[in-house]
Amino acid sequence: MGANAHIGFNEPGTPDDALARRVRLAPSTAKVRTEGVTLGFRSLDHAARVVIAAKGVAKREAIRRSFFEPPSLDVPASRLQRHRHVVVVLEREALP
Repeated sequence: MGANAHIGFNEPGTPDDALARRVRLAPSTAKVRTEGVTLGFRSLDHAARVVIAAKGVAKREAIRRSFFEPPSLDVPASRLQRHRHVVVVLEREALP
């Protein structure tokens, strides 16, 4: 999970019905590359299990917004609240 709560290059604003596709990365994500390939939320909905990992204090706000506020297009990981089986693995510093 990124600091802007992107998951798998699904940046803020990604619609719920997005499929696997080539995407242009947000500047905060694009450290070395400007494009990537990702599974959209519609594809992730079919996964039996989704595992999300986050570490560091920089991810604390993204975790809080993703799992303790209502889902929002501005917070991509919050969409996972609707998935049937999500495992979240956090470093202590990332806990909200």
